[in-house]
Amino acid sequence: VTRFNWFGFRALTRYPEEFPHWKASLSRPGRLTAGMNYYRANPGLMFSRGLPAAQVPVFGIWSSGDRFLTEQQMLDSRLHVTGSWRYTRLEGGNHWLQLDAPDELNPLLLDFLQ
Repeated sequence: VTRFNWFGFRALTRYPEEFPHWKASLSRPGRLTAGMNYYRANPGLMFSRGLPAAQVPVFGIWSSGDRFLTEQQMLDSRLHVTGSWRYTRLEGGNHWLQLDAPDELNPLLLDFLQ
């Protein structure tokens, strides 16, 4: 991720203006390792059939520009929820909606959380 001036990290993100902040934060001791360990520890959970369904309200928000999650994956997550389920599709934003479409995302989140 950090080789060649963070080439791998830069390739996964589209926010060059944010990169100096992310680099400074992730360069602190243990920060990048902690972030990577989240993904290292969870691949088995993605394919596990034995996890209990979520019993809390769930709000799925997906965007047509997401390169990492398909809309069908988001819709199928409903199968793992026994609580209330809500879904909204946004057009054009990418995987990082909080950065790419905050004006569309934030009102949706506030409405759901109230």
